[in-house]
Amino acid sequence: MAKTKMSMVMILSLMICLFLSFGFASAAESTPEKSLSLDLLEIQDLSKDVDEGQVKQTDEDVAILGSAPPLTDLFIYAAISSNYPQYEYFARNQVSSVQDHGGAEMYIVTYERGYGKNRFARMNGDLLDMYDWLWFDDNGDNVNDGVYIWWDASGYQNGNFTYESTSQNNPYNTMSDFMYIK
Repeated sequence: MAKTKMSMVMILSLMICLFLSFGFASAAESTPEKSLSLDLLEIQDLSKDVDEGQVKQTDEDVAILGSAPPLTDLFIYAAISSNYPQYEYFARNQVSSVQDHGGAEMYIVTYERGYGKNRFARMNGDLLDMYDWLWFDDNGDNVNDGVYIWWDASGYQNGNFTYESTSQNNPYNTMSDFMYIK
């Protein structure tokens, strides 16, 4: 009887895993096509610690080696829109975009070093949807060091963009940034 229960639990667990895997795969495949060129960002020198030659995409190759690094850095990285269809990259101390964004499509990119959760992006106080993300490994050890996240601000012509994220582990700090998008 105990073996039968154990077998049933294992089969049920396997079925749930398969269901979740196929459910997430089909959701990812139904993502609408991007009309703006939102391909990989041209990774710029974010700090003196990051060597551009070491930055690589790691969406497919994820290594789990231990606890995730805490959130240590966060800022608004770039914006791209129908009115300005190339990336405008922002300096860390910048409080307003230089270019006039807006139009039918607008995406704002945030940068996080470490692992965050409970992410909130708002345009003029309205919550935005996460559109896409790109994990990065800046030291070549096959461990994700952070993430770029695209937020969909399509339909907004301008306004205050705010972003916050909380570290998913100790010290559970919350970081935020803001910028006025013209």
